[in-house]
Amino acid sequence: MKKQTDTQRHLFVLEILADKKGSVLLTTMIVLLLLTLIGVSGINTSSTDLQITRNYRIYNENLMLADAAVNRAVTNIAFAVDQNIVGRSWVDDLLDGTYLVENIDPKYIKNSSSYDPFSDPVTNRINVGAVLADWNNIFTPVQLLSSEPDTEYVAFLQLEAGASPDERDSSAVIIARSSKSGGNFVLEAGFRNDRD
Repeated sequence: MKKQTDTQRHLFVLEILADKKGSVLLTTMIVLLLLTLIGVSGINTSSTDLQITRNYRIYNENLMLADAAVNRAVTNIAFAVDQNIVGRSWVDDLLDGTYLVENIDPKYIKNSSSYDPFSDPVTNRINVGAVLADWNNIFTPVQLLSSEPDTEYVAFLQLEAGASPDERDSSAVIIARSSKSGGNFVLEAGFRNDRD
């Protein structure tokens, strides 16, 4: 009797499978589910790509602004040194944000105990982390433009000791920071102005 029951069950299952009622609905639901999964995956990929593109644009914009700030600082410092106008009151606005290395706190110099500000090059000696920590407290950063308040720079100028003012070389380290559109980019650049 048990065999008949099992056989009857198998026949019943076969009859249901043979009946095609609802198979189109089932197939349609599976296809719609697959299309929905593909659509959601495409939207996620698209959102991620848009975010990557936005971050790349912000990074490049901040890089260019920081580079422009460095170029402005280099131009101002080179002009002031070349024209022998360092220390004159009328050029203060030209050299705003520029600090003579011999006058700054030793904590802003890497290995300050072994550093001679009159003979050792200042390049690669500024402690950028310490400068950034005191960016608005100790230093007076210069804005690149009034329309770009998020882009600023400070410079550290080293004048050669002992040479006459007309012949003295100079070197400088400029630290520029741009934080436009939620980005943050810090650029450290050094240059040497040889008067040969």
